[in-house]
Amino acid sequence: MKKTISVLLMLAMLFSCCVTAFAGVEEDGTLRFDENGEFTILHLTDCQDSYPAETAMIEYINHVLDTYHPDLVILGGDNTVAASDIKEDAVNELVSIFVEHETYFTLVFGNHDREQGYTNDELLVLYQKYGGKYCLAYDAVPELSGSANHCLSILASDSDKVAYNLYMLDSGTGNYYDAQGNKGYEGVFPDQIEWFEETNNAFTIANGGTVIPSMVFQQLLQ
Repeated sequence: MKKTISVLLMLAMLFSCCVTAFAGVEEDGTLRFDENGEFTILHLTDCQDSYPAETAMIEYINHVLDTYHPDLVILGGDNTVAASDIKEDAVNELVSIFVEHETYFTLVFGNHDREQGYTNDELLVLYQKYGGKYCLAYDAVPELSGSANHCLSILASDSDKVAYNLYMLDSGTGNYYDAQGNKGYEGVFPDQIEWFEETNNAFTIANGGTVIPSMVFQQLLQ
């Protein structure tokens, strides 16, 4: 199987957020900048493997975790494409890598995650089950389109003030056809955008009117 694994390592996320003594993720899952204003994210997307996963992929992920020690891993969609009878095993195998490294992770879903008989809601339960406390993914508003739309806040190192936000949006998995009959995939729906704007505005108000820097993660479907 041809697979594409892309990694985005933001090794020095230096933001104008006045951070100055604890780094990474605390025992309760709280994300926090270190004294240098840094927070390391590993963005791992399109693993698209079955079960058991290819040895090269597992070795690659282990190597990156051991080398860069990210504070957070973000799975960017199409995380497994195992058949329905081995889908749970595939999720467990992938997630176990992060659990063994005591590395926290979250995720978005892609267009292929649910094509093997599991809904994304059902898959989220599996990631939470096998990831335990290391899985920070959740469904903030179940009524929204998609699954696992959520926000994770990174706090300043010297206080509990929110310094940065990470938004995860489900970019849809269904097929659609345009007026010319060309096939494509869904995208982010208006209710998700409205939720993002309302959430972001609430953070701004709580921050005295100053917008909190943020980053949005979703899979680009093609």
